[in-house]
Amino acid sequence: MSFFVLTGCGQKRIEIREDLPPLPPVPTLIAPGDELYIEFFNNAELSNEHVVRPDGKVMLQLIGEVQASGKTPGDLTREIEQRYEGLLRQPKVAISILNQPEQVVYVAGEVIAPGQVPLRERISIIQAIMQAGGFDTRRADMSRVMLIRYSSGKRHMQTYDMKALLDGKDVLGGTTFLEPGDIVYVPKRMSAE
Repeated sequence: MSFFVLTGCGQKRIEIREDLPPLPPVPTLIAPGDELYIEFFNNAELSNEHVVRPDGKVMLQLIGEVQASGKTPGDLTREIEQRYEGLLRQPKVAISILNQPEQVVYVAGEVIAPGQVPLRERISIIQAIMQAGGFDTRRADMSRVMLIRYSSGKRHMQTYDMKALLDGKDVLGGTTFLEPGDIVYVPKRMSAE
C-alpha cells in the first residue's frame, strides 16, 4: 500500500508495510491520582486503600513511603513484599487499581489545536501532534520538536526532528512512545513571525 503526502515543495510517495508485527500491549502503569487497594493476605490489618500522591508515592505502615508511580501493579507488589521481608512473616500482597483518572499528554506550541490529548492507547510523538490537528506549517519548526517528561521528580528533555521523520530520513520520533503527563512542544521557526 502507498499514498502521497503533500509537503511544502511538492509531494512524496510513502510506502506502508502491512506485514509489520503488532505492538505489544501497553502495560498498565500506576500514576499520580490513582486509587489503589493494597491487600495483605497474612496481615489483613495492613490492607487499605491508598491514593497515589502527586509526587508518585504512597505511605505504608511500618515501611513509610514507597514510589508507586511509573510501576506496574506487579512491580509494586514485588517491591512492597521485599520491603516487608523481615518485618512480617511471609509478606504476600495483591494490588488492585480501583480508579484510574484519564491519562493524557499535552501538545503545545505551533500546532493547530494545542491542549490535552487522551492517552487511550500507545501513541508516538507524531501521532499526538496529528491528534492536536497537526503542525501549523506556516510557523512550526518541525526539526526541533521537544519531548518533556517528568520522572522521579526530575525534568528530562529530548529534541526530535519530525521533518526528517516525515521526509523518511529518521524514524526516532515515530517510534518514541509517550507516557502519561508527557509534554510535546513544537517551537516556532526562527524566521516565522
